[in-house]
Amino acid sequence: MSESSGTGVPAERAWWRRHLSENPALILTVTYLLLTVIGAIYNWRLCRRFGINILDLADGADFLMFAVRDVVVVLWAAFAIGLFLATYAFLAHLRSAPPKQRTALVGFLERRVKRTDLRPTAVICVLWAAFFVYFYLDRYAAIVAGRIKLGSGHACEVVLADDPTGQPQSAQLVTTTSRFVVLYRPDEKATLVIPTESIGRLIFH
Repeated sequence: MSESSGTGVPAERAWWRRHLSENPALILTVTYLLLTVIGAIYNWRLCRRFGINILDLADGADFLMFAVRDVVVVLWAAFAIGLFLATYAFLAHLRSAPPKQRTALVGFLERRVKRTDLRPTAVICVLWAAFFVYFYLDRYAAIVAGRIKLGSGHACEVVLADDPTGQPQSAQLVTTTSRFVVLYRPDEKATLVIPTESIGRLIFH
């Protein structure tokens, strides 16, 4: 169905709607990649505060799980993305809204975007959204890292496989991947990166 431009002349369907209708599977692909990137950014910024480069420890599938584990990570990213999606949607609406529905402010803005291709606007919104996603995730990672270093994060005890009868060591969980567990010892101010096969028991409190 074509859209009306407000002058009785059908408007060309928005370019992004055209792409989505022609490639419906693109939504799932973009969502998967977006969650992967969000998880990578958050855990990269978190682990850097413990002297660890998570990119050296994680596989591609781990980054998707990073985002899924903590709903707050996804919510912060969704807030930034939603803010600029709403901005783009508002500007796009200016081109098709009937004159009677336009307020003075809308009319003021509409005169400036009426003859403008909205693709550059979309690019600007994407870039700003990417910046704020990074900013929000970095700030949240700083908060989480601070709690871990104070000993108020996700407490656990670890027993190594080569010493199954040894005394469990208390630690704070930083993150896990398919191959490694990253722990922090607040009393020693030390970060431990332990291969999963080297862990006999990991007890969470």
